[in-house]
Formats: sequence, structure tokens, C-alpha cells
Amino acid sequence: RLSRVRKSSEEKIRKSEERLALAINGSSDGIWDWDIAEGHGYYSPRFKEMLGYQDSEFSNTRNAFRETVHPNHREKVRYALKSHLEYDTPYDVEVELKCAGGKYRWFCIRGKSIRDENGTPIRMAGGLIDINDLVAARLRAQLAWEQADRANKLKSEFLANMSHEIRTPLNGVLGMAQLLERTPLNEKQQRYASTIRSS
Repeated sequence: RLSRVRKSSEEKIRKSEERLALAINGSSDGIWDWDIAEGHGYYSPRFKEMLGYQDSEFSNTRNAFRETVHPNHREKVRYALKSHLEYDTPYDVEVELKCAGGKYRWFCIRGKSIRDENGTPIRMAGGLIDINDLVAARLRAQLAWEQADRANKLKSEFLANMSHEIRTPLNGVLGMAQLLERTPLNEKQQRYASTIRSS
């Protein structure tokens, strides 16, 4: 009986591990896992593939990942991690990561820590999502909005200037037409002067 229970437990563990492996390998996102206490990590083959690496080319260390983060974003990642571990704020950060060919791409890194009975973080895991196309679309939309805004301001300035440029001579013409109407004019001239002023 004990042997049967043991076999059943082993089968459940095997199926659970198989399910987890299928989920990791079948996901379009990269998966990472960091043992905070031991200091070592795990990056799924898909995680490494998203950065352009073969599984064996990217070591499972925090330092290997840290080196891929764009220098301008390292402080942002450090602050987001510290904030999550200390205050349990969501760990959700958009950064540029250096890929195998040396080019940077935008990714979203999300994660959640597991804590011991004292509330101390002991492990953290999460996902990596490629958002390069999304960021490029955002930048294009921002640029288009800025260009439209700039064109709108130029149009407004142009209309204000034109309004001023036209108003000044028209006031002169209107004033002269009024003065002309007060001078002795024949009926035809009077009609012409009146047409100028009313126009």
C-alpha cells in the first residue's frame, strides 16, 4: 500500500513537472526565476532566445542579465526591484536589453516575490515580454502628435500675423473711404465710395 501511495505521488510530481515544462516551452514570453537566498537564477530557453542566444550561450546568473540592461535603464531596474522587495510594489518595468547582435530592443519585465513566514523575500519569478514594436508605435504616435501640434501653432501664428497685416491697411482704406464720402462727390462717385466702405 505504501508503495502504491509513493508511486501515485511520484506520478503526480512527474505530471506537474511535465505540465510546467510544457507551459514554459510553449509560452511566447520568457520566464525567469531567481533564488534570492542562494543568489542563482534560471532563464528559460525562450527567455534566452528572445535575446538572440542559444540556451548554452547565456548563463543563469543575475550578472548575465544585469549586463544586458541598457546603462541608462540600470538605475530604473534597480529601483523597481528594491521597491518591490521592500514594499511589495508591482515589479513591472520597461527597459532596453542588449541582444546577441549588440542591438537593443524594448522589453517589459514583470515579476513577483515569494516571501517566508517573516515576510522576507526568498525567491522571485516572472516573465519577459517583447514590446519593441509597441514602443516604436508609441514613439511614432508621439512624433505625429508633436508634428501636428507644431503645425497647429504655426497655423495659428500665421493667421494672427495675417490678420494683423490685413487689418492695418484695411483700416486705412476704410478710414479714407469714410473721409472720401464727406467730400463733394457726384452720385456715381458717392456710390463707389459707399461700396468700398460697406465691403
